[in-house]
Amino acid sequence: MTSTAVKAKTRGKRASAVKARDQHTIDQATLRKLGRIALELASPATLPAEGFCRLREVLRVIPVSEAAWWAGIRSGKYPPPVHLGAQSRAWRVTDIRELIRATSEAQQPTGTYRLPRAAPAEGAEA
Repeated sequence: MTSTAVKAKTRGKRASAVKARDQHTIDQATLRKLGRIALELASPATLPAEGFCRLREVLRVIPVSEAAWWAGIRSGKYPPPVHLGAQSRAWRVTDIRELIRATSEAQQPTGTYRLPRAAPAEGAEA
């Protein structure tokens, strides 16, 4: 191949790359979805005042993995979901608030915690 043929072939690849790059635009629905996700990530973990909440909202306030959450439901540690439809589940906000309250009460200290005393250094007089 001559050098002019190589340049022409390369120029064609560059032009098609620029054309492909210009065709990548984001539609409005995708932008709205990204905005909602960013808002969810930026907002503090809060529960609605009443009603139901989905798994994503529950896992924001209960710091466990999804697998640990489902295992806890099977063992009875966490409340079971309410079946809203064939493939739709949610949890009562009152059940989640009760779980938080019970968990925080169980972790309340029963007495004063004292740090262990440091052992005296060798050769030091007591």
